[in-house]
Amino acid sequence: SDVILSQPVAAGYAAADLMIAAFDAVGPDLTTSAFRQTTADFEYDFDGLAGPLSYPDNYTLSNGCSSVVVGNGEGYEIAAPLECLGLYPNPDFEG
Repeated sequence: SDVILSQPVAAGYAAADLMIAAFDAVGPDLTTSAFRQTTADFEYDFDGLAGPLSYPDNYTLSNGCSSVVVGNGEGYEIAAPLECLGLYPNPDFEG
């Protein structure tokens, strides 16, 4: 295959997988209203590719997960594995 497996490809896969899970959760009677109602209280786990999402919180907040990878010229090596530490409130945020 000519596809280069890269971080943007992984992000596209993750986004598509999230949407498919949301459509599956809505069921066969997909409408804008049903989609909004279902995803207003929705959780999704990327199974290790990224940290889990929980809506409505993650409409505006990060999920508190991160990892560090280092390019080696042919791909990436994991320098720090995916870890979810939670969020810390910013006392200066006025939003």
